[in-house]
Amino acid sequence: MDKLITKQSGGRQFLLDILPKESVGAEIGVHLGDFSRQILDSIFPKEFHLIDPWEHQTSSIYKTAWYGGCAKGGQPELDERYSSIFKRFNQNIQAEQVKVHRGYSADILQQFPDQYFDWVYIDGNHLYEYVKKDLELSIQKVKLGGYITGDDYIEGGWWEGGVKKAVDEFANNQSVHLVEIFNGQFIFRKNNVTEGGNEMEFTPFVITGIPRSGTTLMCRLLNCVQNVVCMNEIPELYEVPILFERLRLMSYLLKNHKPIPMNVNEKNEIITDTQDQQNIIKDVTIQVNPDMPLIIGSKINIPYLNQIDMIHEQGIKIIAVIKDPIYAITSWNMRAGINEHYMMPEDFKKWPRYSTFDFKETTLYGRQCEIWEHYIKIILDNLDSGVISSLILYQDIIKNPRNAIDIVLKSINSTMHAEELNEEIPELKSRDIMERFDQSMIIPVARNVMRICKTRQMFWN
Repeated sequence: MDKLITKQSGGRQFLLDILPKESVGAEIGVHLGDFSRQILDSIFPKEFHLIDPWEHQTSSIYKTAWYGGCAKGGQPELDERYSSIFKRFNQNIQAEQVKVHRGYSADILQQFPDQYFDWVYIDGNHLYEYVKKDLELSIQKVKLGGYITGDDYIEGGWWEGGVKKAVDEFANNQSVHLVEIFNGQFIFRKNNVTEGGNEMEFTPFVITGIPRSGTTLMCRLLNCVQNVVCMNEIPELYEVPILFERLRLMSYLLKNHKPIPMNVNEKNEIITDTQDQQNIIKDVTIQVNPDMPLIIGSKINIPYLNQIDMIHEQGIKIIAVIKDPIYAITSWNMRAGINEHYMMPEDFKKWPRYSTFDFKETTLYGRQCEIWEHYIKIILDNLDSGVISSLILYQDIIKNPRNAIDIVLKSINSTMHAEELNEEIPELKSRDIMERFDQSMIIPVARNVMRICKTRQMFWN
């Protein structure tokens, strides 16, 4: 497996955040229906199939299993559990949302057409051969782009690591990719591959760069193009290990005319500057054309640069935006409240982002220049290697915004152009004017930039 994510808390909530809302799903191994209830309350499946034999197992290997030795009442106790499901989910069953299937998963799943489910959750018999069979059947019965997920990916247990062994083998299947393993839970996504080739339901991308360099502006401009949606600093999109799945969820919401989180001002207008404009994250419904491809992205700066390889591994296109460090770094110092304003030892308790950085400089401006030089090298190295698809300069955005949009669209392999607008491009004026800044600040910043930011001369005189 190429991605093993280790976290310390959160239970199964991360699965519920990934599984699509109002979907068709199945749970193998229901027991008393506790997780079934969580699923119903969290993702509101339109069709939910509960699969369990509720059969007492008498073999000694099951002596510590819920359906073996732990069921002291034997088969009558399992029958009571089965009956309790109908009482617990009576309303959902009457509404034909929940359907209960008593039987072995190998038999029940075979009754469904191939590519029927949006997801299957596996928590049935934990012995290797049974988990292996559940995984093999699930990949047949789950749709392209759907999920196969389950419980108890651990060493040992009465099942002697059978779940882990089966899952590790399944991870080598070219028809799926591992999304995450966390708290003993595993989740795979079935690839969008058909006989005709790759079939992507959306194109994902990110905008990133060094703070105060025009990334938010680029994000705003892209939102002027029909069927291009770029979200700006949305909290759930900071979770890089599952970024592709988050963007996929956003595409699902858009295609089903449901709101997604956007950074907007008091007039519900998408902002162009997170620092100078009052903004709030609010759910907004965006009209998309179902007959056109959907391009959806996220703009986040340093956290994306720090995890750029992981973003690239998920097949997400990466666009970087940079600005002359004289103006970018001076902007860091014009207001409190952004990480790049805090680089001194006394700041790190409250602002720890750069607390582990190996600074050589002792002054604030000197340290800020070190940070800029560090990240511009990351950007250029990844541009050279092809990880970053395109690099755009702030002054080029201001000079010709339509051309900047076209560069981004071309970089993410889109056939769309800036002419296909759903709104007018706002009037742009450069903010990089010496006289606009406090001279007692920008002049010493410039001196430090000239001394430390050697990469600057590649782009600016």
